[in-house]
Formats: sequence, structure tokens, C-alpha cells
Amino acid sequence: MPLRDAKDAALLLAVIFKRSGVPRARISEKTLKLVGNRKKLKGAFVERIKEDLSDLGIVFIELETGGYGLMPSKALEAARAITAKKWLTEEELDLLKNGMPLDIHKLWRELDDEDDGAEVFAED
Repeated sequence: MPLRDAKDAALLLAVIFKRSGVPRARISEKTLKLVGNRKKLKGAFVERIKEDLSDLGIVFIELETGGYGLMPSKALEAARAITAKKWLTEEELDLLKNGMPLDIHKLWRELDDEDDGAEVFAED
């Protein structure tokens, strides 16, 4: 059987997601291989699916625990906006406005102190 192109695979995923009726979902690599008619997943194929799903109003991300997550982009459109002006200190804002460097190590420590999931943001 020929490989299914990313646009068709994205359409299949969108239909599966819609039929599920859930607000967000996870899919396995196995499901992605099935809808793409592939034995191996290549990064370029996954990236094309991400773009095609975005065109269909679905956010598609690779999950740290394996597999992929799906959610409607409209869910983010209704999300509360956060701004640098509200959440950065005056000093941090002044440094940013003047093109000066921030204390990156201090920011990493803050993230590590307040969020057990900070490793998601950790530098490679």
C-alpha cells in the first residue's frame, strides 16, 4: 500500500478527534503510523501533520511521555491573556526595553522552585 500523505492523515486524525467528543486527546505513535500508513515516523511527516491539523483548527504537539496531544485551537483563543507588563518586575521590564540581558539563571531557579514540571522548559 502506498504511504498516505500528511494532509489525508491529518484529516483522518481530525475526524477521529471530532468523533471522540472529548475536549483534548492523546494519540499513540501506533495510531499515527496507522493513519499515515507508515512503518516508521519521520520528523518531516509529523511536522506536516502538525501544520495540516493547524489549518483544521487543531493544535498537535509531541508529548514528553510519548505519543501526541490534540486540542482545538479555539480553546486557546478563549484563554486568559498574560503579558510581560503584568508579570515581569519593573527591573526585568526595564532590562528588556533597553536590550539588556536578564539574569537567566535566576529565572531558571524560579521556574524550578515553583513548578515541578519545569524540566519541560529545561535547556538541552
